[in-house]
Amino acid sequence: MTAKAAPKTKKHVTRARASSHKKITEPLTPITSKESDIYFNGTHIGATKHIERFMENVKKKRRLGLISNQLNIGYNVDHNEIRISTENGRVRRPLIIAENGKPKLTSQLLEKLKDKKINWEYLLKHGIVEYVDAREEENLFIALNEKELTKYHTHMEVDPLAILGLSASLIPYPEYNRGDRINYGAKMIGQAIGLMSNNFLIRTDTKFNVLAYPQKPVVETHINDMLENYTEGQNIVVAIMC
Repeated sequence: MTAKAAPKTKKHVTRARASSHKKITEPLTPITSKESDIYFNGTHIGATKHIERFMENVKKKRRLGLISNQLNIGYNVDHNEIRISTENGRVRRPLIIAENGKPKLTSQLLEKLKDKKINWEYLLKHGIVEYVDAREEENLFIALNEKELTKYHTHMEVDPLAILGLSASLIPYPEYNRGDRINYGAKMIGQAIGLMSNNFLIRTDTKFNVLAYPQKPVVETHINDMLENYTEGQNIVVAIMC
């Protein structure tokens, strides 16, 4: 999508109510008192009073495949501006789209996924799952699972474990440690990888270390089971003699 294509659709976002309680339990309400500036990859391209309509139209076109699914859009309440981005380097994560209190990823589609009749790309192209960045996520109301879905929710997590990310999900018993130690561990756990690639002997890049005898962790998390043969280092046994 080019900068010229974005401003042709006029649409509008949402704003949260002042009360923090209502912010969680009630749908967002639109602002129509004044125009909101629209920026595309940092460049000002126009303005609109119909924030919610504008944003919903952009998202609809993205889900229909009329514009790139790499595009994300978000509304900043404090600055009263709409930001559209297709820039590189953004951290994006998948969410299941929800409508009228129901996820668009149904049990029938899950069965087709298991039978390999459809794939992940199918879900993206048909507006069932979409990737959002941090800016767009600020305007969403995301449920952890299907039991928590209400008519106000816009999306649902693919899995509650996805909130933590891969590194933090590999840390055993995080609930028994301090938050700052978990953050530190999530950053450092990449250094404990024993084998970064199965074909390291024939790779052209040789500037890395390989552990001679990598081992499967004694204490594992659910993510370890999903990754199967992921090796993190060696299990050190400490003996204390009295």
